[in-house]
Amino acid sequence: GTTCNGALTPKGSGAAGAPIVIDSYGTASAAPHIAGRGVPATIQLTNQEYWEIRNLEVTNLDPDVATRFTQPRRGVVIAVKDFGQADYFRIIGLNIHDVYGQNKKDLGGSGGIQLEVDASDVAAERVKSWFNDVVIADNRVVDVNRSGINMSSRWYCRFSTECYPGGLEWVGSTGLLISGNHVERTGGDGIVVQMNKDALVEYNTVLESANRFGNGSNAGLWAWNSDSTVFQYNEVARTKKLSDNNDGMAFDADFGTWGTVYQYNYSHDNEGGMILFCGCTTGGYAITATVRYNVSENDLRRIEFVAGGTQIQFYNNTIVLPNQQIPLNDVNQNGTSILVANNLWIAKTTVTDESTLNAAQNNILWRANAFSGPGGSWPADSSAVVIPQTLPLANAQGMDRFRINDSRLARKGIAISEPGVKDLYGGPVPSTCAPDIGAFQFSSVTDNCGLTSATIGAGASTANVPVRPNTTYRVKG
Repeated sequence: GTTCNGALTPKGSGAAGAPIVIDSYGTASAAPHIAGRGVPATIQLTNQEYWEIRNLEVTNLDPDVATRFTQPRRGVVIAVKDFGQADYFRIIGLNIHDVYGQNKKDLGGSGGIQLEVDASDVAAERVKSWFNDVVIADNRVVDVNRSGINMSSRWYCRFSTECYPGGLEWVGSTGLLISGNHVERTGGDGIVVQMNKDALVEYNTVLESANRFGNGSNAGLWAWNSDSTVFQYNEVARTKKLSDNNDGMAFDADFGTWGTVYQYNYSHDNEGGMILFCGCTTGGYAITATVRYNVSENDLRRIEFVAGGTQIQFYNNTIVLPNQQIPLNDVNQNGTSILVANNLWIAKTTVTDESTLNAAQNNILWRANAFSGPGGSWPADSSAVVIPQTLPLANAQGMDRFRINDSRLARKGIAISEPGVKDLYGGPVPSTCAPDIGAFQFSSVTDNCGLTSATIGAGASTANVPVRPNTTYRVKG
């Protein structure tokens, strides 16, 4: 329970199998408290590797109220510059709170936990640098400005992003796991993955992000300029959408991302909606993003902000709309190609939709959705299941409320999922046969799709023969 004031900036590096560890010890119930009291970073490692920082309380509160929110203030910073590959970092079990920095993000930005990759202004001194094998887990990050958990790199330039003066050719960090963190009341973004490959972000709770005016556009849990990021089993709620925030949603596949997956997440009561697909710059797109088997409940303003993406799939989600009229899709002219399929939409009142706006730039295809409730202006969907009544949720608690079992939804979707995909509850889903509509696969899963062989009689010119989707057939005779 000891409190140490000032910055903790230990030196040196560990080695593979022998990291340097900072941790609490003894039997005291309170964790050791590192109180920055207005330093740039309470804990910082620079050009070091093989470190573990565990089970500490970390604050950075300026004693002078007048200087709060005006200077760079961070809780934990891991920074490398012209270092090459920086290996093995563990930031686990920290209680980070009361870090009130200025409204700056990215390199030098303020917030709770920050990973930074910088480079010399002298070209001859530069060494491509990145992080490898980083785990940020089981931390509590509360009451910070600007970002909860963030990262940035000067090595960010590639075809799918803008490149500003000083930016360098893209280098992605690897082996990032962000898991089990509780992030609440951040002035800006909650958790952001940037310049990474194959990051996994799971089992996090992000509440009341973007709660401070002056931070611009922010969202709860999202990726920028990263490849193959998977977000799963996260809860994001009550993200704010203040007057200077164009976003304010739970999730965002932003420009420069490739292969982002959102699955098995719970989004609710976010003022800016569920998700953004953002081509928010000239030539920048969210490419091949997949949003499947998630739940949105009472998200406001819109469900999808369709603002620039290609090869987007939004399927088998359960959407419980708020008791107010909102557009299902909020569409702009940036250009988006998206398949919206197999989703269960539950409305308590009438809805609107903008899928047909800016038709020359956008291709928004609706297939095999279930529309429940008064609706009134449901999108055009030639294979929709329309249920005039508002379907009730299951008589259960928590996430089990979304185990909606209704025969009208059974096997009415189209086959999209690749083999191995599960539903929201971990059950198997068909990859060649028609799935149930929504995030819960309640029907049994079979490979034959209920089909039997068919024989066309000799001399017949035409015949109706049942076929299985995504299957090759050989015709003989």
